[in-house]
Amino acid sequence: MYLAVHDAIPYLQTHYAAPPLIGWWLSSGIILFAFFVIAMVGASRQATSFKGILRVLRLRSLDRQDRRWVVGGLVAVFAMTGLITLFFSRILDIDLLSQESYASFLKMEALQPHEYWLFLVWLPYFFFNIFGEEFLWRGYLLPRQIHVFGDYAWTFNGCLWAIFHFGIGWRLAILLLPIEFTVPYVVQKRQNTWLGIIIHGVYNGSGFLLVALGVVT
Repeated sequence: MYLAVHDAIPYLQTHYAAPPLIGWWLSSGIILFAFFVIAMVGASRQATSFKGILRVLRLRSLDRQDRRWVVGGLVAVFAMTGLITLFFSRILDIDLLSQESYASFLKMEALQPHEYWLFLVWLPYFFFNIFGEEFLWRGYLLPRQIHVFGDYAWTFNGCLWAIFHFGIGWRLAILLLPIEFTVPYVVQKRQNTWLGIIIHGVYNGSGFLLVALGVVT
């Protein structure tokens, strides 16, 4: 992820005039696509059918309790993110949401009508962003980490996920801490990867759409 931000994006911008956002989708998208493939190949080695792969990745239908955990997880993530933002702003005088503090690919303004085609580019990236990460981190790796770390596997899973995101930049890495530990905790408790997919998807997708549509700046 560090190489994608600090090497691949500038290279694509310099040699192919790719806008930073497109460069980000391409460079990090390769990583996320690889995550998806690795998880599917790993799961297929333990299953003889598509339903078997779903079982290996712990993808099952949501029951009422699962839905409650999804809502609770989302509330917890957004609340803790808000508290962290407030703490850094009021106590440390650091604006974690300031676009000036982020890498160029994260500095984004509302899309103009002639740029709406970017939504079509974003959709496949968004799919592999959510399903690639959740299939690998929660569907494939977390069950194996549980065998080693037991009840505390979610903390180890969250630490690895946080290290992965640190390559984007320390401010964003801090801002992502709530979701990085909430998602593994919820998925481990319910043993259902769909909960991570939904929480992760709503969190990431809402952020992009709110900025892209000009709801927040």
